[in-house]
Amino acid sequence: MILYDYTTFDKKYIQYKDTKDYKGGKFVEIRYQKRPFYLQTPSLITPFGINRDFNHISLSFTDRDIDPRIEDYCRLILTIDDTIVQKLKKKGIVDDQSFRHSIKYHPIYAPMMDLKIKNMEALVFDENRQLVDSNYLEIDSYVMAIIQLVGIWINEDRYGCLWNVLQMKVCKQFEFEKCSIIEYPLVAPPPVIDLETNKKSITPNVSESKGKILKTTYQTPSLEDE
Repeated sequence: MILYDYTTFDKKYIQYKDTKDYKGGKFVEIRYQKRPFYLQTPSLITPFGINRDFNHISLSFTDRDIDPRIEDYCRLILTIDDTIVQKLKKKGIVDDQSFRHSIKYHPIYAPMMDLKIKNMEALVFDENRQLVDSNYLEIDSYVMAIIQLVGIWINEDRYGCLWNVLQMKVCKQFEFEKCSIIEYPLVAPPPVIDLETNKKSITPNVSESKGKILKTTYQTPSLEDE
């Protein structure tokens, strides 16, 4: 299942598969309601684009202070982290190892979350939901992503969550390369009040042709209009 609404998350549905040996350490696969645990991120910025050397991408929480959905997403990830730490310690799977939090904090930059791109197979879609090459995703792009909590890796000193990104959709941004200036539409002047009668306004009559003003005349209403 894919978790879209963060308010529906319930930590009691997180399930832990049997511990397996993995690359000199251990690995615990994660399920949510007996299925792979997928969720959709809010629109987040990619400050560095795709790191092809290490097959991962970082998503920044730059707009956390102005976007409530980013704040909700951040709280969800923190809740998942805390739930996993408590469960693994209770089961005796980890001891004194240091937990590597899913969200990394920096004294200068905004918090970020690293996602693994397995075999560089993540699908990238443009603003019109069309499949494109991953090179379309540039530095400082805004994306929404479908990610998966695959499981927890454990070694002698540390342990943490393995998050894979499966799909990314580039969000529409302001394009300075194109003309974004909007010309003001022609607006008729406001009606003029007849101060002598204070009953009828003098309404301007603007004639147009092909977007150009040909002439401007003023017509005073007749008494039959009273």
